[in-house]
Amino acid sequence: MEVDLSEVIAAVGTLYDPQPQDKAKHDQASQWLGQLQRSVQAWKVADQLLHMKQDLNTCFFAAQTLRTKIQLYFGELPVEAHESLKSSMLEHISCINDGTYQGIVTQLCVALADLALHMASWQDPIGDLITQLGPTSATPNLVPLLEVLIALPEELHSRQLRLGLNRRKQLDDYFRSKVPSIVELLHIAVSTEGVNKESTHLKSLRCLASWFNIHTPEWVLLTSTCLVNDILNVVRNPQASSRLHEIATDCVCSAMIMLEAERITPLAEVLFAGILQMGEPYHMAVALEDLNAVTNYARIFSELGETLVELMVEQPGEGLGSLQVLHLLLTCIGHHDWEVAEITFNFWYKLSEVLYRKNCDNVNNMFKPYVERLIEALYRHCQIEPDHENILMQQDDFYEFRERVQELIKDVVFICGSKLCFQQMSNQLQNPETTNNWNVMEAALFIMQSVAKNLVPEENEIVPPILEAVLNQPEGIHVQVALTSIQLLSELNEWVACHPDIIPLVLQFLTRKLTNKHLATVAAK
Repeated sequence: MEVDLSEVIAAVGTLYDPQPQDKAKHDQASQWLGQLQRSVQAWKVADQLLHMKQDLNTCFFAAQTLRTKIQLYFGELPVEAHESLKSSMLEHISCINDGTYQGIVTQLCVALADLALHMASWQDPIGDLITQLGPTSATPNLVPLLEVLIALPEELHSRQLRLGLNRRKQLDDYFRSKVPSIVELLHIAVSTEGVNKESTHLKSLRCLASWFNIHTPEWVLLTSTCLVNDILNVVRNPQASSRLHEIATDCVCSAMIMLEAERITPLAEVLFAGILQMGEPYHMAVALEDLNAVTNYARIFSELGETLVELMVEQPGEGLGSLQVLHLLLTCIGHHDWEVAEITFNFWYKLSEVLYRKNCDNVNNMFKPYVERLIEALYRHCQIEPDHENILMQQDDFYEFRERVQELIKDVVFICGSKLCFQQMSNQLQNPETTNNWNVMEAALFIMQSVAKNLVPEENEIVPPILEAVLNQPEGIHVQVALTSIQLLSELNEWVACHPDIIPLVLQFLTRKLTNKHLATVAAK
């Protein structure tokens, strides 16, 4: 049954009306269009609407319909219709330009990418697209070309696309074979049109970041193009546009993840040398109070650390095993915003895993000073705002951050030793600044709580003075200090059990806290 296009256009107008007068009519249009999208007629209707170019909303609906049909219902089409659909899709995307609404661009380009992945008879879609739309074609059009190339690796790894194992294997091999073509195309795009046109520059770097998901030794070709220097130059400039800086950061991080799998030493060395020069740009971003750029640098330093952590442990201080990246990570940990510090946590987890497997005291000792500095910085980040009146609530983001700090310290503390960590915080408690500021004192007790269980009951140097200070806290102490003190006593329960003379004092302390509604449950436990 033929579908009246004027009815479709009217229904789309009702659906996208920014101020619908009749909700029932709006819902009816939505339901009817949904049924149309699921029908076999939708293929033809969407194609016709795109050719009509009636208005933005109709074109968006048509593009979205085609994407959905190709992605989820490609099996509806008879094989003999595949070629005409391909020709029609290529015609549609060739009409895209800088002024085309981005929503339509995305839907059409993802639809064409999905078609290329489904259509086994289309033997070289990437080569054909570059020939038809690339810089050396008769009618170059980088806007849709780059968008389709961005979508291809993303769609290949999408769970929504129903591809068989054999087809995925075939496509994996094909994509790897096309990396040299992608490198050449992006080199030309960045060094010509991308120089003066930021949108082309952006799309080129987005494309590169997407293609780094294709793992192959062929990425060594990057070292003989302008691309690596271009990415590093963008990232080293904290005053680059926020979007360009973020995309260049994505590129570097994606490259690092790829290098973990491929170990392309020449490329790793170029990136490593470039990133080690980013300390000064990081400080400039801090001075400019540009949190986005600061966050980008933290991501890059962390990803570099994760990529090279095995080498750091196997050949500390040599070549790519250089420990300079630890200084960059500790610089980020020292940033006043705890969210910046948290970006580096994955690296420290990974370092602790690699060192634990290595199980070598001499190697641990090389990393010990860095972990001590890490714990010192985390102690500062765990300090609650001094004007906070009650206890931290579990739904508070900062509460969750402090929980993650405790998990991290429990993982890394074996590198420097629990006793040393406890002593580190004990020294903080003896600082006059600490005794005069409840939040500073509470943070030290909080960090102690992370490692207290690891202390042996025979330890008689650092635990007794801490317990004495806790048990003699004045009644008017801040409720959060009291709560953390109770939790510390709970973690020290094995130590306390081996020192019966102190048990009555602990029980008296806990009994006094039962009258406070914030402390009663924890004290009773």
